[in-house]
Amino acid sequence: MAPSLEAAPTLGRRSFVAAAIFLGCLQTIAYGTLYYPFAVLKQPMASSGVDSRLLLAAVSGAFLIGGLLAPYVGRFIDKGDGRKVMALGTVAGGLACAVMGFTENLALLFVAVLLLGMAFGSSLYDAAFSTIVRIVPCDGRTGITLITLVAGFASTVFWPLTHFLESIVGWQATWYIYAALNIAVAAPAYLLLPAPVPSVPPLHQADRSPDRKRDLRHRQIFVLLAVAFSANSLVAATLSIQVIDLLKRTGLEATNAVSAASLIGAAQVVGRLSEFLLRKNIEDSATAMFALTCLPLALVLLLLTDSYILATAFAVLYGVSNGLVTIVKGALPLSLFGPDGYGSLMGRLASPQLVAESLAPFVSAVAIVSLGDRMSIGILLALACLSLLAMITLIASRPRS
Repeated sequence: MAPSLEAAPTLGRRSFVAAAIFLGCLQTIAYGTLYYPFAVLKQPMASSGVDSRLLLAAVSGAFLIGGLLAPYVGRFIDKGDGRKVMALGTVAGGLACAVMGFTENLALLFVAVLLLGMAFGSSLYDAAFSTIVRIVPCDGRTGITLITLVAGFASTVFWPLTHFLESIVGWQATWYIYAALNIAVAAPAYLLLPAPVPSVPPLHQADRSPDRKRDLRHRQIFVLLAVAFSANSLVAATLSIQVIDLLKRTGLEATNAVSAASLIGAAQVVGRLSEFLLRKNIEDSATAMFALTCLPLALVLLLLTDSYILATAFAVLYGVSNGLVTIVKGALPLSLFGPDGYGSLMGRLASPQLVAESLAPFVSAVAIVSLGDRMSIGILLALACLSLLAMITLIASRPRS
C-alpha cells in the first residue's frame, strides 16, 4: 500500500544478515534475562518471603507500563535512532534486574516494575523490528525472520542457565548477574549495529493532499490488525502461564506434561526456520492465515487431550502458530504500510498487545477457578477464532493492488 524506500542506502547482504543475527542474539539476552527468569526464580523467591502473587502482579504491571509506553517508543525510533532507544531500554532492564534482588522491600518492587515496564516497551521484539527496518527498509521481512529465529532459543538457553545459576549462587546473585549482562554487555552492543537510514516522514504524511477514503481504509486495517494480534497475544500469554497445569489436569503424568510442553519451543523454531526458507514464495498474508488457523486447531486438540499423543500434537501446532505469529506481527504491517513510519505503527500495534498480556495472569487464574478448565479453554478458543476472523476480514477486503 505504501511505497518502500527503494532509494534508501542499504547494507551489503552479508553485513545485513550479520546485523540481524547480532540483533537476534541481543534479543535472546533481553528475553532470557528480563522475561524467562521469573518461571525459574519464582519458587526460590517465594521461599525467601517474596509473595508469588505480588511477583505475578509485578510482571503484569510491567507489561501494562510497556504497553502505555510503546507508541512513544515507536515514534522515537522513527525520528531518532533505534539503537540508542534499545540501549537505554536495556539499561532500564538491567537496573530492574538489580532491584529485583531486593524485592523483599515492596517500595523497591514498585521501582522494579517501572523499570521493567520501560524495558518491555523499548527493548523487546517490537522495538527490534522497528530498528532493523530503519537499518534496511527494503529487506525488513528477512531481518524480522532472522531476529525471531535466533531469539527463539532464549528459553532453551536461559531456563537451564537460570536454574544453574540459582543453584550455585542463589536467586539474588542471579538477578545481579543478569543486571551486569544487560548494562555492561547488551546495552553497549546495541550501539555497534549499523546506523539507520535517514529519517523519513511519518506514515502517509509525505502526501499532504487529504484522502478521506484512503485514511479510513488505513484505520480499518489498523483496527483489524490490532484485534487479530491482541486476541492472539491474550491467548498465547495465558497458555504460557497455564499450559503445563492444563496438561497435567487432562490426566497426564507430570513428566509427560512437561515433556509435551517442551516441544512448543522446538516447534516455534521449526516454524520460523520454515518461514525463512520459504519466505520468497509465500506472501505474508498467507503466512498469517496459516499461523492464526493453527491456534484454534491446537486448542481443539487441547480440549480433546486424554493421551500423550494428543498432547504432543497440541504442543507442536501451538508452537508452530506462536513462532510464525511473532514474524507475522512484524512482517504483515510492513507489507501493508511500507517502512515509512513503521516504528510509530509498531508502537501503536504493540500497545494493546502488551496490555492484553498484562491481563492474562489474572484473567486466566480467575477463569480457571470460576469456570473450570474446559470452559476456560473454550473461551481461549473463541478468542483465537476472533483473531482468525479479523485476519480473514482484513485479507478479504484488502485491495488487490
